[in-house]
Amino acid sequence: MKTKTMKILFRVSGGKAPKKQLGFGHAYRSIHLAQNFKKNTLFFLLEDYGGLEKLFSNFGFDKIYQIKKEATLTNDLKKTLEIIHKEKIDVLIIDKFNTSLQYVRNLRKFVKVIVISDLNAIDFPADLVFNGFVGFRKKIQHNKFGTKCFLGPSYQIIDNRFSKRQKIRKKYKLLVTFGGLDENNIASKFLQALENYDPEFPIKIILGPGAPKLIKIQKNFKSKITVLQETKNMYKEILSAEFGLCSGGITSYEFASLGVPFAIISQVRHQVKTAKEWEKLGVAYNLGFVNKMTYKKIENFLHLIKSNSSLIRSKNSKIVDGLGGRRIAKEIMNLK
Repeated sequence: MKTKTMKILFRVSGGKAPKKQLGFGHAYRSIHLAQNFKKNTLFFLLEDYGGLEKLFSNFGFDKIYQIKKEATLTNDLKKTLEIIHKEKIDVLIIDKFNTSLQYVRNLRKFVKVIVISDLNAIDFPADLVFNGFVGFRKKIQHNKFGTKCFLGPSYQIIDNRFSKRQKIRKKYKLLVTFGGLDENNIASKFLQALENYDPEFPIKIILGPGAPKLIKIQKNFKSKITVLQETKNMYKEILSAEFGLCSGGITSYEFASLGVPFAIISQVRHQVKTAKEWEKLGVAYNLGFVNKMTYKKIENFLHLIKSNSSLIRSKNSKIVDGLGGRRIAKEIMNLK
């Protein structure tokens, strides 16, 4: 029996866009979901605020269209429909901040529409909605439009490699990463904390494709700190660390999936809610929203790791199993 194949269009926004709550989270999520559709033909419509097209190209995706930044709803619909008709698209997958209900409703007249959403947002008039927010327990329900919604961390999209459980030697006591953008430059605040507190253990910092470069690292710490501008294998990096320090985005789910205890510093307001949920579950430490005292909170976390690391073991690594992308791809392929 011949396997069904489809033409799938991803509509994604992101890149170097400070104060717009974008960054690279939606992009990485779309990339990791797309990797589950290898036998299908994939297209990408990118609202690129800097670095987005390069990121998708680096992962081997080449059927890329661009839409003007901050396009009006009318122009967004026009451009999306143009590609849908030109490429004979079967399914549209939307993963972007503030998805318009009208955008979804209008496009559903022409193709199957899937919405990947965040936090408590599930009310979209789509064919399917997927929301991997840690504040949801795993369940399937219908929203006010009658759309089937798949909720909870079992539907969080991360790299499929995170579904593997393997033991390797821990090279670093602490892995530090604040997302693809790090618009508040928390990595520099981390170095500020080190000026006042020498942890005396190996640390790795991953900056992300849109993050500012660390021009200099204090000479005192050069032997203890490894800095990487970006990585294509966060799975290996997290697996190599005993503890983590991150923002409240997708990386928090990656740390949780491998049972690596971590602390969260929120960069944008919507991450505060995620951080509180992880803290409530006993999986992470919530260091609050970034501010002028952040470096002091980092110092306290470093002290906790150094003196009482046994007290902050992650209580549950089964909340996220790394199979969310596969589950979602299966549901989409079963659409009729």
